Amino acid sequence: MDCWIDNLDKTSTGHITTTSRDGSDDDDKRSRRNCQVLNTRLYGHAEETKRPVVTLQPNWPRIYVGETIAIRCEIKNGGGTDWEYEWRTTSSIKPPNENPYNMSAQVFHNGQYSCIGRNKSKQSSTKWSDNFKLTVHDDSPQPVLTVSPLWLSPGATVTLNCEVERASAGWRFYWYKGVRKQSENVYTYKQLPVSINGTKEDSYIVDGQTRTTRYYCRAGRGDPVYYTKYSGRKFVWSGEFNPAASLTVTPDRVQHFFSQSISLSCEGNATKWKVMRYTETGQLSHCSGWGRMTGSTCSIHSIQYGDGVYWCESGSGEYSNAVNITGLFGVCIHVNAPWHTPPIQTPLLINLIPSWQQHSTMERLV
Repeated sequence: MDCWIDNLDKTSTGHITTTSRDGSDDDDKRSRRNCQVLNTRLYGHAEETKRPVVTLQPNWPRIYVGETIAIRCEIKNGGGTDWEYEWRTTSSIKPPNENPYNMSAQVFHNGQYSCIGRNKSKQSSTKWSDNFKLTVHDDSPQPVLTVSPLWLSPGATVTLNCEVERASAGWRFYWYKGVRKQSENVYTYKQLPVSINGTKEDSYIVDGQTRTTRYYCRAGRGDPVYYTKYSGRKFVWSGEFNPAASLTVTPDRVQHFFSQSISLSCEGNATKWKVMRYTETGQLSHCSGWGRMTGSTCSIHSIQYGDGVYWCESGSGEYSNAVNITGLFGVCIHVNAPWHTPPIQTPLLINLIPSWQQHSTMERLV
């Protein structure tokens, strides 16, 4: 067994290690002792055979910018106050000589990390650890919220599901509903009481819902908590026993043609109403974007591309009954939710038919 010098400039990180050659075990032991003596004379410490391991805490499969993490230099049957540590890295930030190395993860922390430990009392050092690769991602995840069912009978329950990538990686889930600011056309997030500390499950059941509500979710993990983005909004259309307003469609007849105008009118106690539309693609807008609002009435000159759910909303966030308008093969069907069909007791169906189909369609419906 031979000794060879690992670092010729005799810095504090240099040490002499041993290489084997044919010989007896006694020869190997003597050579190892000689190398340790030479290490101590040249560098002030002896080499230990231990090789530390760099670990990440928490050991999540994907780390995001802003998360609080730590990398540790783990020495088997070692560590403690008698040990000091040194890090080397390919990142642009050299870690301080401390263990663990705590950080608020940033992209500039990306790189390879290795460590060495030195026992001050024994004047010995470990070998350098193998490299550990740290990757920090700057794309904060955005959960996907789903609700079921979308249309509820009064007082029924609704199930919210919040899906985030790698849901098992330490996430807790936080649930919110949208609350409109008084006299402002903006919504804020109001956290549901059950989720103040987050729920371990990625689903939540809302019991006894009576009003139309928009929901959101997000996920969080760590200490301090790192939060994802908010999910997109999801509406749950609820049949209220006494809605704040009523949405009516004029003219009140079964069939309409695409070329004809229709009006959506809001009636209620509020002084100012808006007719809103929410599409399957998640686009939320009000009448001024696709019609003309006069007082509490929205006039639509062409409903051909108006698929979505329509309702009236006051400045304080009160909702009317909702109306669903969908298109199929050139024919739109206007459907009132079954629990909001005054003055008749059955759902109102209004076919919106292109004018070129008028005669043939009428004949088939008669």
